[in-house]
Amino acid sequence: MKKESKDIRSIITKKMIEDALVNLLKTNNLDEITVKELCFEAKVNRSTFYNNFYDIYDVYDTISEEISNQIENELNKIQIFNYLDIDFIKNLIDYVKKMGDIIKVLLKDGINSPFLQKLIKYAQDVYTKTTINNKYLKKYDHKYLNDLFTFSIYGSLSLLVNWIYNDFDESSKSLANKIQKINYNLFK
Repeated sequence: MKKESKDIRSIITKKMIEDALVNLLKTNNLDEITVKELCFEAKVNRSTFYNNFYDIYDVYDTISEEISNQIENELNKIQIFNYLDIDFIKNLIDYVKKMGDIIKVLLKDGINSPFLQKLIKYAQDVYTKTTINNKYLKKYDHKYLNDLFTFSIYGSLSLLVNWIYNDFDESSKSLANKIQKINYNLFK
């Protein structure tokens, strides 16, 4: 993204462009969208677009980065990363639901989404930091724990992605309970 502006008009314009891209991505792939189409959807002219972004991929990256940072901030609020805690799971699921359309667009490539891969990497880093001194997990070797965590996070995220693609067809509490139960049984 080009230089960050604190001007309210610039902030509103960027938001209009980002929202327009999310809207277009509901029915198109990113590489099919032109700047002309995006400007028409956002109701801005090309020069305004280029004053704020380098290209369409810059808009997409900005959206992805903003959502990733928000999720990481939510994770950082938790003193100890406990992905088996029902409140933690439900809060993350509620946040994903609140971000609905944006999350759907960022997860268009499913489990291989660059957005999701970034979050997985972040979760793995947090996991590594918090499990090193966990007395309950000392009985497992490091490789086994990494494999278990990888299985746990990808399985949980697959359930979450399916839930999103099925238009949030069950309550967040129900999904949180399902994820917790499955993961709890993994770490018995």
